Amino acid sequence: MKVLLACLRDAHGVELVEQPHAGLLCIRKPNRLLIEVTVPYEVLEWFVDAKDDCGTFWSEWADYYRVHGEKKQQLVTEMTCDVERFVTILANSEIRVSLDQTKSKKIVELKVGGSWRGASLDWMTAGPDSVQT
Repeated sequence: MKVLLACLRDAHGVELVEQPHAGLLCIRKPNRLLIEVTVPYEVLEWFVDAKDDCGTFWSEWADYYRVHGEKKQQLVTEMTCDVERFVTILANSEIRVSLDQTKSKKIVELKVGGSWRGASLDWMTAGPDSVQT
C-alpha cells in the first residue's frame, strides 16, 4: 500500500502523511475543505473523512474480507483499484459542500457530467463507467 499511496501523491499532487501503521492522503479543495483518505498498511480496509473549519462532517469506510473464498491477493487488488479510483475522482473533480435540508447536515458533492452528485464510496469506486467528470 505504501507504493500505491506514493504513486497517488505524485500523480495528483496531494499530501501524503506517513504514520506508523497507515498512510494518510490529504486532498485539499477550495473553501478550506480537507478530505483525508487513511489507508492502513497491513489491514484490508480504508477510511475517508471530509473536514472543514467546524470539524469532520462526512465519513465512510470500506473493508475487504473473504466472503466467497476470495484469495487475499484478489482482495488486495480490489482495494488498490478502489482507493485509486476514489482518490483520482476527488483530485480531478470540482467539489462543493452543501446542506442536506432533510437531515440538517453538510454533504460533499462532486460535479459529474454537468450535475452535482453526493459523494459516496459506492459509486466512486464502482468502476470507470460509473463516473464522467
